[in-house]
Amino acid sequence: RTAHETATQRHLDFAERLLKDKDELTGRCAELSESLAAAEARHASQSAEMKTSYAEQLKKAKTRWEEAQAKWESEKTNEIKEMTIRGLEPEIQRLVQKHRNEVGDSIEKHREETRRLESHLTTKHEDAMRALRAEMNAQFEEELERERASGSARLRDQAEQHEQNMKTFRERAAAD
Repeated sequence: RTAHETATQRHLDFAERLLKDKDELTGRCAELSESLAAAEARHASQSAEMKTSYAEQLKKAKTRWEEAQAKWESEKTNEIKEMTIRGLEPEIQRLVQKHRNEVGDSIEKHREETRRLESHLTTKHEDAMRALRAEMNAQFEEELERERASGSARLRDQAEQHEQNMKTFRERAAAD
């Protein structure tokens, strides 16, 4: 019996030890569960923070990429414009020279037309002046001729009057 009690006691001790181990393991499981829950919460928090951080970094990277893209497009646009201008420069120079030549020709034609008109107007003016001089000379000659005729007529009248007065004076002088 003692052996049986010893065995029972050993079994009871063993069972108590098992229960105690079970309680310890349960406590450790609870601690590990809490620790796991805390770790999951930390992990979830870190994950959310990382997602936010990655989203911000992605947004910044996207902004930088868009700025770099816009800068590249602007540089390429300017480069293409400059190349186009350089490519068109000979054509532009040709057009400018053509325009200058046309303006020069137009100015020369205008000068020639002005000279021609000036010459025409000068000739016309000289002809008008000659005609006016001739008319004035003719009028002068007519007026001079009238004055001469009038002067001759007055002179004849005066000469006749003088003759008459002389005749009267002679007759009186002969009568006296």
